[in-house]
Amino acid sequence: MVDAFEDIINAAILAPSGENCQPWRFEIFSDEISIFNLPERDESLYNWGQKGSLIAHGALLENIKIKASTFGLKPIIKLFPDAFQNHLVAKVKFEALSGKVASPLEASLNTRCTNRKPYKEKALEPQSRAKLIDLSKPFNEVKLSFLEKKSDIKLMAQTAALNERILFENSSMHNFFFNHINWNKEEDRQKSIGFFIETLEMPFPAKFMFKLAKNWQNLQKLNQVGFSKMVAFANAKTYSSCSAIVALIKQNDSNESWILSGQLLQRFWLAATSLKINVQPITGTLFLIRAGLHETEILSRKHIQLLFQAKKDIEKLFETEIENIAMILRVGYGKEPSAKSSRLQPQITYV
Repeated sequence: MVDAFEDIINAAILAPSGENCQPWRFEIFSDEISIFNLPERDESLYNWGQKGSLIAHGALLENIKIKASTFGLKPIIKLFPDAFQNHLVAKVKFEALSGKVASPLEASLNTRCTNRKPYKEKALEPQSRAKLIDLSKPFNEVKLSFLEKKSDIKLMAQTAALNERILFENSSMHNFFFNHINWNKEEDRQKSIGFFIETLEMPFPAKFMFKLAKNWQNLQKLNQVGFSKMVAFANAKTYSSCSAIVALIKQNDSNESWILSGQLLQRFWLAATSLKINVQPITGTLFLIRAGLHETEILSRKHIQLLFQAKKDIEKLFETEIENIAMILRVGYGKEPSAKSSRLQPQITYV
């Protein structure tokens, strides 16, 4: 059983996480797996209250469900089983199924990735759209909400790109971001955590400016001629090149609801991958709004004002309170991504 557990964990860690931080460790027992959050992996403003990491753990648990079926196993997941262990996210036991039935989504586990390239501006194929919507039905507490009008997509794209403007105007966020960039394939392979530069899909001129912007003093000079606004404008153009922008809407703010949102996120993303539909999370502004309601000393008054306007725009677009939105995704058809970020070997303790 231990060998099966190891294979299941190796599939599980292919789940997405903020800044590719991979905030998890595992304990393997004879009959179960314990999963722990590692909060020190992501202490960014975007992960206020560790909500982003809970989404990542939900995606990880969904991968466990998908991979376990190939071994004829059904995972029985108990969330937050011990109030005295704050970082214990779940204990997973397994029941034997009548046979080994691989999930049709298993083939997408290794190919799913973030694609930051521009997409074609064409509507989702009706059958594919219907399949993606059907995915949310088993997730009673989370649903999908689609923006497909060009005007709505454009406004959401501009709102999402506000994140880049603030990132390049705030020294704390700037330093955190650039500390998580891997500048070549070898560095990415060695660290196996953070952003590989090639996954950002920047053309050569932008990549050159990006390296200059790594130095905060350089960036301040560039911002005097509007660099941060130009970056936001360019990213808004990319974000608007898509078939739809999709939000995951949850019913409450419980930790369980965040986990469930991550499970639906992963199932949606894997299904989209199988349908040759690209996906890019564009949640930076969303998470900054959430953090800005609490961490006002990190953000300037000007940026907080911009975030409050963004909050109004997002709430109007999706017709719900900002607290109910777990994730926002750009989806569409386009060329294959240039690269994928590396993964850490799973941190496993055998008990």
